[in-house]
Amino acid sequence: MPACPAKHLRFTPEDIRQIQLERLQATLHRVRRRVAFYKKRFQDMGFNPDQFGSLEDLRKLPFTTESDLSNAYPYGMFCIPLRDVVRIHTSTGKGSEPIVVGNSERDLKNRARLLARVYETIGLDTEDVFQITLRYGLGTGAFAFHDAARELGASTIPASVGRTDKQLKIMRDFGTSCLIATPGYARILLEAMEKQNITPAMLRLKAILLTGEPCSKSLAAELEQGFQAPVYDIYGLSAVCGPGIAAQCREQQGLHVQEDMVYAEIVDPETGAPVADGQWGELVLTTLMEEAVPVIRYKTGDRARFLPSPCPCGNTFRCLDHISGRIDNVLIIKGINIAPEMIERVLFDHLGTRVVWEAEIVGQGKRQELVVRIAITEDLFFDQMKRQRAMVDTLRRAFAQWIGVTPRVLLAEPASIKK
Repeated sequence: MPACPAKHLRFTPEDIRQIQLERLQATLHRVRRRVAFYKKRFQDMGFNPDQFGSLEDLRKLPFTTESDLSNAYPYGMFCIPLRDVVRIHTSTGKGSEPIVVGNSERDLKNRARLLARVYETIGLDTEDVFQITLRYGLGTGAFAFHDAARELGASTIPASVGRTDKQLKIMRDFGTSCLIATPGYARILLEAMEKQNITPAMLRLKAILLTGEPCSKSLAAELEQGFQAPVYDIYGLSAVCGPGIAAQCREQQGLHVQEDMVYAEIVDPETGAPVADGQWGELVLTTLMEEAVPVIRYKTGDRARFLPSPCPCGNTFRCLDHISGRIDNVLIIKGINIAPEMIERVLFDHLGTRVVWEAEIVGQGKRQELVVRIAITEDLFFDQMKRQRAMVDTLRRAFAQWIGVTPRVLLAEPASIKK
């Protein structure tokens, strides 16, 4: 397998650490001056960025959490004037408000370059046709992949998500060579392809890029076999640079962290102490180049570990193992993170009382769905089935509006609820 050609892959580890140190120093000075949240935090702990002399000094700083970002809604974490923000995205968080992410023109350019070089490492170029089956909305995912394909000089098809039969027709007729999808939707496409007797030979796929939710190795292998195209795992999150923070190369082993753009740590989720390479913990990220919304030691909630051995491709950026899931109880479906606090808020707002409930994701592929079970109490028990159905329908609409997913809502006996 040829080594990836991009210049950034030939940095020595010392080069990378020096780049990270210089960019971290600049970032810490900027957030102290311009972000009230970090200014107060630094003052309270007596931290002076002028004394930041090594990457290890970052461990002296407390973590930034989803709740911190949510509580800063809408613009409390912005580091530049709103007039310099050219695009605004949001993502779900654990708080009552979404996380707001702004982008300067330079932010968008940096993110596009970040993902474009990921494309290059797996052999994609100006001749390729990218079909993006992610939702074009307030999330960063679809736009980031779109901008990166444009940066590469390739053709893009903003297909969005859904209308599976049309997606397959586009793949055949337009000669899609790179499919970008969540693992769940890629599986739906494969199932539909098999039902319609569409063979891989009828397509021109060179690569499938999966993002938005964890993908098991067995599912990746199933997709590779079904589409007869290599599958690559692309990791990212809206609060920190979007997709492409870490990505597989042609070796299809670990995910290379884009270490000149983000500084990654793996910590014990209970103590916050760093763990050794090869040990599982929580992924913590610090942005190095973000202008609009830089974040310091952001706790992602994702379970991860650094691989102890370098990748055979020659890329000197460290590799993460496949993100195996969450260290907390956040559910992920269709690329959307659903925190328990979000479900609790919807239920309380629409029922007017605290209730016992549980939620889980069931099924696979097209049949995957969020199921919310609510314990029946005297306050919620209605003799008339019609009134029960109206309450369930109201809750389903509320969930669809506030978390972007329409669940199956079931009323259950209290004893059957595990929570």
